[in-house]
Amino acid sequence: MRSPCFTIPLLLASAALISTVRRIEAQLLPTLDTRSDGHFNCHLSLSDASGQSNKYDLTLLPSPIQIVSETATPPSTTLTEIALSLCHPLPDHLSDRRRRSSAENHCGPDTRVCTKVSNVLDGNLRVTNILSSAGSVGRAAEVEWSAQLGHELSIGSGKDVERSVMLSLAGQMYAGVKQHTHIEFFCDPDAEPESKPTLKSLDVQAGNLSLAWHTPFACAHRPLPDPLPTPPDEDKGPQAPSDRDPASDEETKAGWGWLTWIVVLALLGAVGWLAVGTWHNYNQYGVVRLPGAATDLAREAPYLVKEFARHVAATLSNLGLGNRNSGRGGYEPV
Repeated sequence: MRSPCFTIPLLLASAALISTVRRIEAQLLPTLDTRSDGHFNCHLSLSDASGQSNKYDLTLLPSPIQIVSETATPPSTTLTEIALSLCHPLPDHLSDRRRRSSAENHCGPDTRVCTKVSNVLDGNLRVTNILSSAGSVGRAAEVEWSAQLGHELSIGSGKDVERSVMLSLAGQMYAGVKQHTHIEFFCDPDAEPESKPTLKSLDVQAGNLSLAWHTPFACAHRPLPDPLPTPPDEDKGPQAPSDRDPASDEETKAGWGWLTWIVVLALLGAVGWLAVGTWHNYNQYGVVRLPGAATDLAREAPYLVKEFARHVAATLSNLGLGNRNSGRGGYEPV
């Protein structure tokens, strides 16, 4: 049987359609890059209202850091100490895990934001609250990190800045209230790279800690200087690791998505239907043409299956007897 003339164009059209579907599927995926373990990935890729992709690298922020805020609450003074590490859990000495005198006197492991509130009266300091404002402890705990573009803002000098980035981090339960940390990053090209966030508000009863962070690393279009190229030198040892995120590379190589598979299966079904119908027309009428209506093929499906089985059985039988050069091409004599 000779090959139909439409096979090659159909395969080329199928390949082009699959490529188009994969591009559309990639655009439909969420733009926020997250890890499979539920922790926030500090390499962000967010799309603005115009559809332009903006990239942020929060690993450039100073970490870990400590913030101390002092508020007059006559006759005492309230101290709020915040230890923060976004991309990695806090080290032991910042999460108060060395204080073993009381099980409630430390934030615990895997804490990202630890808040300690103290009261100072007549020189005496008394700790009133220790909150795991962001992080996870134990199997039942969950970490919910999200990011989204904020609104247009201007800072003290009155100049326009880029959109802010808002992060919301879930912490632990405290007095029956789920604690959350909200950090809004403001693009400030003139800010120092080592700048720290400032405390906006702390509401223990509502479970909300709000911070504002003015930093140049919140500017989406701020180019980072490329390192100067150095000639290869075997005496310098192995090269530095790449700055590319391995998690994003693995996601790129992960394979086809569900939409691509649906299109592939549909195309395979259509090609199979055309091939079987063409083969039937060739054997029934001696011509190579596209199959007619689907009802004709369905009506003659039992005959097609029977004829195809006889053809395969005859071919295998002839091959087994060594008649590979038979002029009948595997058909039985009438």
